[in-house]
Amino acid sequence: MKYSGYVHAKQYKRAGKAVKKMKTKMGKLYRSIERVLPEELRNSDEFQQLKLFYESLWNRSKKSKNKLYSLHSPEVECISKGKSHKRYEFGNKVGFVGTLKKNFILSCKSFHGNPYDGHTLEENLCEAKTLLGSNGTIDTILVDLGYRKHNYRGDAKVHVVPRSMKKFKVNFKRLLKRRSCVEATIGHTKRDNRMDRNYLKGKEGDKANAILAASGHNLRLILAFLLFFLKKFMDNIAKKLANFANEVFLDKKYAKIYV
Repeated sequence: MKYSGYVHAKQYKRAGKAVKKMKTKMGKLYRSIERVLPEELRNSDEFQQLKLFYESLWNRSKKSKNKLYSLHSPEVECISKGKSHKRYEFGNKVGFVGTLKKNFILSCKSFHGNPYDGHTLEENLCEAKTLLGSNGTIDTILVDLGYRKHNYRGDAKVHVVPRSMKKFKVNFKRLLKRRSCVEATIGHTKRDNRMDRNYLKGKEGDKANAILAASGHNLRLILAFLLFFLKKFMDNIAKKLANFANEVFLDKKYAKIYV
């Protein structure tokens, strides 16, 4: 906490001293644990993993790669967002493939190693096609500028949505604007279906959490669809009952009470 405060205040000498103090305390703690432990526990896999974590933290510098951000979840990565209000996020990347009209999620895949967005397109679409099977085909793909140098080599046409769409025709412009619907899908999946914080352990837990969140989103859409038709069905029944009451009772007041 002191380090981040000093860096924010541009007091870099104090920040360096704070880091040095933390490293000293960490080294003391590690050496005392190593001294107290018996030889059997010292050669165990748990202690060897702890030793790797210690060495990673001890030798870490500002420019070092594969940094350790969490002891209980070492697979966590730092993802640069490129936004002023939230420059970085910690976790792993998740790729979505959704429909253009109804916002159903066809594929939701977790990626580790912080890959380039364009290099995840092929794998995402292959999974979506596998899940679709013979029930449908993917003809048009709309992606943002992060997928400019993508690795997809299939039959479907990939449209990278540019910043300005003045030169396009109205119908094609309307199609390109549908890409932004995936942002709302991602937001609902993160907030409503708990994908923003994962409580499952390991890389397999990350994959399972992404799939479960996407399934929850699709189930919510299906439930809303069924409720809409149920409401229409009940409205039709109410209208028929009202008409029947008007035919049976001459007085409309009784008809309203009857309905």
